[in-house]
Amino acid sequence: MTETCHYTIIKVVRDEDLAEQIGKDIYFDLVDFDKVRSFRVKKYTSFHDFKEYVANEFGIPARFQSFWIWTKRENQSFRPLRPLTHIEEAGTVGQLIKLTKADKAAYHLFLQVEHGLDLCPIAPLNKRKDDDILLFFKLYDPEKEELRYVGRLFVKCSGKPSEILTKLNNLAGYDSDEEIELYEEIMFEPNVMCYPVDEKLTFNENQLENGDIICFQKASEMVNEKHLRYPDVPSFLEYVHSQVSFSSSDTESKDEESVSESSEEEIKNIIDSDEIEAMIAEDAIGAIDRVLAEGISVSLQSMHSIQVSRQSLKVQELRDIVFKEDLFEKFKEGLTPNVIFNAFKEKIDANAYVFSSRQLGNINAVVNLLNNIVRMLEKLENLKKVLDSAKTSTDQNNQALKVKRQKILASNTSCTIQQTRLNQITDPKAKIAMKSLNKEVKSIFHRLADDHIKLKSVEDKIQEAQIDLESHEKLYQFFKENPPF
Repeated sequence: MTETCHYTIIKVVRDEDLAEQIGKDIYFDLVDFDKVRSFRVKKYTSFHDFKEYVANEFGIPARFQSFWIWTKRENQSFRPLRPLTHIEEAGTVGQLIKLTKADKAAYHLFLQVEHGLDLCPIAPLNKRKDDDILLFFKLYDPEKEELRYVGRLFVKCSGKPSEILTKLNNLAGYDSDEEIELYEEIMFEPNVMCYPVDEKLTFNENQLENGDIICFQKASEMVNEKHLRYPDVPSFLEYVHSQVSFSSSDTESKDEESVSESSEEEIKNIIDSDEIEAMIAEDAIGAIDRVLAEGISVSLQSMHSIQVSRQSLKVQELRDIVFKEDLFEKFKEGLTPNVIFNAFKEKIDANAYVFSSRQLGNINAVVNLLNNIVRMLEKLENLKKVLDSAKTSTDQNNQALKVKRQKILASNTSCTIQQTRLNQITDPKAKIAMKSLNKEVKSIFHRLADDHIKLKSVEDKIQEAQIDLESHEKLYQFFKENPPF
């Protein structure tokens, strides 16, 4: 075992890295890990000793350091997932890496540091409850066509975005009552997904979680959008994506040329052992003969052609599952998609080795979209049930009012409508009976008022959900016409 096996690389991301990179080196996601400070640490080093290394490097005392684990999501983005526990920090670096199943090459951590009014470090604002989530914020200026990182906040899942608008204005340097628009940056490959955040819903109802990114801008800038090229966050990110896609395509073609010119020794070094095992499993004698006669690189090229043919078959199979029939229409007809999605994911997992990371990202993006569509349809279905219930309640209360009206008119002491007024009734028993009837009528009126409020609220939510669903359907139809895998 070489000495290298006793070491690991830990890359530490700070707020300063996000501020330096976002809007300059990167626009999507939070950070480029290749451009942050790396620590080469022995695996048996205690994590407390590692925190002292960090303290010496950044000038942040260990007691003020709070570290978060990063996770790679299905849409290929990297986001902070959760803070390290006291138990995890009590062990060694090697134990932590094994426990969190980190990448062998490098381990990523986000360093959360809080500052007081004097800008000196203070005790970290720990995530104490499951209801707390950590969100990151970017500010967009359409006049300057500039996107920059402005900070992060802990919020409660049960809270609403409308409750943090003053804090966001402070982060941006705006007046505290400035009207702003919020968008969630969801993904950027294969297409940009950046949707408005509903300030009336809770963070939980907006499906926000640890590490999510909110981009915001002045609402007034959207009103005066005629002279602006990219008046809002989504249009700007679409523009940036188009530039990045062009650049990456050019880079990929250069990479392919570079690989084709690689020497036989270089190919040996980069090839995955699973590929070699698969080649031998395909035809051991044939593989040996090809290696003896032509060398390892030629044999691996043959193996690559086998994989490409398999990949083509699998891609076509998966494409048929998702796009051959219009799943969106099937969902609207009430199709239960669990079996389809389970089979879909099983096929991906079983054949992941034949896909590139970009293809896997695109596949997961489509699966996420379909899952979102299903959730939205279920939400609409539930809202419609609530609407039907409120309408039924209204009908029942209206019927109850008719019954009470008949009782009042039929009362022995109420020969005319005018006599139903309490101050005109002289008989004590009749007055008590009338008071009781009036109380019942009042109760029904209150119930009707509650039903009216519920109906209006549900109708508004249904309209909003239908608008969101339409945007999801448009994206699905785009994928259907231009399959991303």
